Amino acid sequence: MEDTLQEFSRLTGKTVEDGINDIARSTARRLAQQVQPYGLKSDTGAKFKESIGYQVDRAWFGVNLGAFPATTDMKAAHYAARNGSRKGVVPQRQFRKEKGKPWLGLIPVTERDSYKKKAQAKAGRAKAAWVEAANAIGGPKLSGIADWIGRHVGGGFGSASKTGKGLDYQVTLENRTPYLGRILPDTTVAKSMAAGLKNGFNRLQKIIDKEIEKANAKL
Repeated sequence: MEDTLQEFSRLTGKTVEDGINDIARSTARRLAQQVQPYGLKSDTGAKFKESIGYQVDRAWFGVNLGAFPATTDMKAAHYAARNGSRKGVVPQRQFRKEKGKPWLGLIPVTERDSYKKKAQAKAGRAKAAWVEAANAIGGPKLSGIADWIGRHVGGGFGSASKTGKGLDYQVTLENRTPYLGRILPDTTVAKSMAAGLKNGFNRLQKIIDKEIEKANAKL
């Protein structure tokens, strides 16, 4: 890695720090991709928001039918139903009115729909924090980021800090999304870091190879 960074600097006229920044941006992109649901494209966002809507509906039905703990707050109902699942989602189950179990009417439709819009509006926020952290490094910003994620960039949940010089230069990426640990486990972070570092390294190697090719063409 050190040899590659020095070769990158020698052939491109850029600094070792520039090379490390490229690797850090690659790592941030990988981390953003791995936040559930996987991916950064528009269709992923559309499906995710639809899924959130279905989960809110299931929580609403469950509370009003007495299948979930009683509450008059839609947010509390959604969180309680979701946190009871290993995957952090409201379980898919069939609710039906059973004899002797009347409709409780604890949460009105208007509150359900209002909360649903707010919950769907948060979709992409955790991914955007990694994008924001990458952009805070400086240099080229991450491209190919769909609007459902990009709208949250600048929300203040992502940041980057830089220390040292040359081969001692370090970039630290931070994502302060409150619920991040539930949707991006430490094991996934470690795998994403490894994959991001590898992708960034490969990118530098391609740049080096291209510069060598250009130099040979001039001989």
